[in-house]
Amino acid sequence: MTKIVASIEARMGSSRLPGKVMLDIEGKPAIGRLIERLSKSKLINDLIIATTTNVKDDILWTSLRFYKKWIRLQSS
Repeated sequence: MTKIVASIEARMGSSRLPGKVMLDIEGKPAIGRLIERLSKSKLINDLIIATTTNVKDDILWTSLRFYKKWIRLQSS
């Protein structure tokens, strides 16, 4: 059986809209909404969130802990 992995590249330091992955969409951050939607897919086996080691992304790392039932958290 083929294993399908989805990857989300997320960072807080966007030049056009900084912090867009954490923007509130009806009470949840945008990244959370995306994770929840992808977790409902019957085709995806794993979900990877790729981010940087920039201090600006620390808030992203902290908020992703809430979604740990859908993703594997690993620091480098």
